[in-house]
Amino acid sequence: MFANWKPKLVVIAGFLGGALNWLAFFGIDARTIRDQVSAHYVFLLGAVAFTALFGYGVYLWWKSSRVTTENIERKVRQWTDAFGFPSRVLNDDKLHFGLQVELPSRVHVAIRRQKDRPSYLTLINRIVMSDKQRAVFDKMSEEEQGVVHRTMRLECGRSKIEYHSNKKLEFVCIHKQLPITPDLTEAHLINSISEVNFAAIVVMETVNGLIKPPA
Repeated sequence: MFANWKPKLVVIAGFLGGALNWLAFFGIDARTIRDQVSAHYVFLLGAVAFTALFGYGVYLWWKSSRVTTENIERKVRQWTDAFGFPSRVLNDDKLHFGLQVELPSRVHVAIRRQKDRPSYLTLINRIVMSDKQRAVFDKMSEEEQGVVHRTMRLECGRSKIEYHSNKKLEFVCIHKQLPITPDLTEAHLINSISEVNFAAIVVMETVNGLIKPPA
């Protein structure tokens, strides 16, 4: 109850001090206020009610402009639609919501709010190796496969790409976490989607250079 008491005290003291000084500036004293309240109490009640309504409306307006876990799905849809990204809804019981967008590079990025991480948005791109690439990788020696994995880690490290894959390199998942806070903006989300897009291109080109199916 008494947490953050200093800003609360400043607000209350500032309001009371300001009100008293404005009343004094217009020559309104306590007796004048008492006489007016006695004669026009209906207008006083109306003024209090509409002032409270105005304040509540300002609060709702301010709250709707800030990103919260309650409105993040609507915000994500608005922001991705504004950029004209084709999208589809991801239906998964493990998600609060999921949306997959297709970028001009034809890279697909999933935007997910997972139930086990409700305070974060997770951006994911999944790269699947072709059948020919998997066949070539499976025929490599264990040492050659290790070189491929080390080269992947090196290239992703240079580009600051967070990823994971299985030992057989059947897929590579690129992911990025965004905390859902009032600081999250449209620009931040779109820039993060672009980062995942560039990361996917780096990984695909790296894999294509390391695993070349016979012509």
